[in-house]
Amino acid sequence: MYGFLWRKLPGSVPVRALQCLLLFLAVVFVLFQFVFPAVEPLLPFGDVTVNGTGGGAGSSSTSPSPGPSPSTLNGAHRLPVANLNPGVPA
Repeated sequence: MYGFLWRKLPGSVPVRALQCLLLFLAVVFVLFQFVFPAVEPLLPFGDVTVNGTGGGAGSSSTSPSPGPSPSTLNGAHRLPVANLNPGVPA
């Protein structure tokens, strides 16, 4: 497809590159202004269900904290930690 487009555009290489860039920007503009807003109501991203009962393994009956603690952010609590100070036990 890109080869076909490159062969069909008139002009020298810099002119074709500029035309390709303008075509790309025009497609992105049309997508963001018209297509994505039109299909957004059809997508299930707004149907989020949050269950505050904490029914997972290791959960307690208290309400969950508002956010992850720094020690468990992004699963970092599962990573092995090297002892950088050999004089202090890990």
